[in-house]
Amino acid sequence: AAQAGADALIAVAAGAGGHAGNIVPSILIPWLKSELDVPIIAAGGLATGQGLASALALGAEAGYFGTRFITSEENKFTPEFKQMIIDCGPEDIINSAEITGHPANFLKPSFEAFQKQGDQAKSWKDVWSAGQTVALIDEVKPCAIIVSDLVKEYKETLSSLPQPISS
Repeated sequence: AAQAGADALIAVAAGAGGHAGNIVPSILIPWLKSELDVPIIAAGGLATGQGLASALALGAEAGYFGTRFITSEENKFTPEFKQMIIDCGPEDIINSAEITGHPANFLKPSFEAFQKQGDQAKSWKDVWSAGQTVALIDEVKPCAIIVSDLVKEYKETLSSLPQPISS
């Protein structure tokens, strides 16, 4: 993508919803930074300001929050999908190529319901995708509040980090 002229790269790490990568963010971001000369936007495993701070500390220029915003009030997804995210933990995310032909992360309850339907299944769109950050999401909120929380958490994280040791 960088050789083709992309202005930036969204680095989708392990733990992301949908078609996730299989490299953890703590390796993926610094590795891409060392290999490419474009801004890196971290994706996968971001739901909090702490997560954003860690991605930026690893060298990302920005963060891409997916699963966290599925549960925003403004999102048009069904209340059942949003509730499933709130009810699930990271162990409820399964990675499978069964649905789309490419490995992707899905909410286990919706994946299992789809499998039980067999040939009667309506559409692969009934299998809901989400990332491991479901563990950090416990309510539906307006986008403005989610963003405000992220900024607050990010600032609190930065101020709580140990100070560098002076030489």
